[in-house]
Amino acid sequence: MSVNVTTGSNGVNPLNELITKFVLGATTIERGLMRVIPNQQNIVEISKFRTDADKLTALECTPSTPNDSMHKDFLQIATGGCQFYDTFCPEEDFFEDWSFLWATGRMTDSQAAPKIKGAIQETVIGSVQASLEKLIWTGDVDAVAMTWLDRFDGYVKILEADATVRDVTNIGIITVENIFQVLSDTKNASNAEMLERGNGTFLVSYKDIQKLYDAQGSADISKGVNVMDKGVAAYAGYKVVSCGIPENMVLFTNASSGSDSNLLGATWMLADTKGVKIERLQANSSEWFSLVKFRFGVNIMYGDDCAFYQGVVIP
Repeated sequence: MSVNVTTGSNGVNPLNELITKFVLGATTIERGLMRVIPNQQNIVEISKFRTDADKLTALECTPSTPNDSMHKDFLQIATGGCQFYDTFCPEEDFFEDWSFLWATGRMTDSQAAPKIKGAIQETVIGSVQASLEKLIWTGDVDAVAMTWLDRFDGYVKILEADATVRDVTNIGIITVENIFQVLSDTKNASNAEMLERGNGTFLVSYKDIQKLYDAQGSADISKGVNVMDKGVAAYAGYKVVSCGIPENMVLFTNASSGSDSNLLGATWMLADTKGVKIERLQANSSEWFSLVKFRFGVNIMYGDDCAFYQGVVIP
């Protein structure tokens, strides 16, 4: 469809720029909270190996009975195809607007004004990145009515389906008054080995991080010792980072971009999510298109290393 245009007022001297709105984008990736594996067009399979503890036995001159402690299995990440596509007409959409937004060139070969192309490039990338962040967390949640989220399973669906994930007792929605209790319960539900390694991170929503700031600044709430490190919020010595996880949910796990991260993603090229193709629709047309195509999918490595608080069920 063409651009939905609201024209300016006649007789007013316009500012020679086109303002675009800032969006947060795919913060789980940009803040280094997940490992993204590139060059995957369909399904990537990751082999895992472990040896059980508590398998020691008494000495034998000739050991005869193996303890069956070694296990090899695998994890799969299936990528789903995603697309953004829209059209615009440089000749028609902006011809009543100010001259710096007009189409240039011959009528048979008109081009969009540089500021229009720049705005399309910037805002389409922002739209795609923000949508990808929602997919990463709430992709294919069954009760969600928005079919565009059905491209691949997000972390919330995966965490809910994994019986090894450590569920945290639900005390209701997260508020300024109870957020320290929620973080404490989530940490305490985690396995002791991960806590001892010290690489856990609390992941909270954009709104819930503000509740944490309010609680830390309140003189009426007992909070113990929680000191920010270079502007990063912390609780009990562990970082608290905001991302696209839904409000009233908290995930405590090893979240990083390194090979030991518990949050994984796969894609063909991460650059696909930031590259917009802007071209004429066809040689005899004045209409142009903007197109983004990419593949993406997520999974978790070890459910037992995840403590998940759900103060609300996604409607």
